[in-house]
Amino acid sequence: EFDSAVEFYKNAIKYSPTYTTAIFKLARTYFKNNDYENTKLYLEQNLSVDPNQEQSEKMLGDIYRSKGDADSAVKHYNKAILINANYSKAHYSMGTLLLGIGELEKAHKSLTSAVLIDTSYEKAFGALGKVEQELGNMNLAVDNYTIAIEIEPNLYDIHYRLSRVYNIKKQYEDAKMSAKNCINIKRNYAPAYFELGVSEKALGNKIAATDAFENAKKDRNWRKSAQFELDLLSKG
Repeated sequence: EFDSAVEFYKNAIKYSPTYTTAIFKLARTYFKNNDYENTKLYLEQNLSVDPNQEQSEKMLGDIYRSKGDADSAVKHYNKAILINANYSKAHYSMGTLLLGIGELEKAHKSLTSAVLIDTSYEKAFGALGKVEQELGNMNLAVDNYTIAIEIEPNLYDIHYRLSRVYNIKKQYEDAKMSAKNCINIKRNYAPAYFELGVSEKALGNKIAATDAFENAKKDRNWRKSAQFELDLLSKG
């Protein structure tokens, strides 16, 4: 439906050049089709009509982020937040960008703002949990991951991260359960099989640990680590 949607929005803009809703929706259509040049063109046109549009500023930030230009992305996320301090998606995007470049304290601030504004924002709770994990605050990581899963139980990656934290905390039964919850959602997810292997090994379940590491080994990114664990098990 891409071509017909573009035509529809262009016709609406032709009849009303200052119709900001149509301009933004046209930009969003291009964005969903990964046509960032046209997205940027229409977002800038939209902001020239009305500069107080937080959604347009946030999407410009997303474009610069996709190009690897973190400074420009931060600039536009900040503009979106200045327009609307309660725009939780802008705080989340800012936080995940900062997390990705290792600015953990700043990421923590942005993601905390996101979850305070929107207490049902499961992705923001998940990202905040990751920040806490990176900062070494394992109990707070568990708290945030747990909230994310309570809101949306099918977040397989959060179940995996929770398993990882539980293994670090040596809560192996909890780690085992979280890894299995992840695998029940995403059957061939190697990171979860690896954490399952770690917990089963710690619980003394050698056969189950071997089976888990063998499954993790099927993924080339986890093959070396899984084989290392298998070798240790065979020696034990």
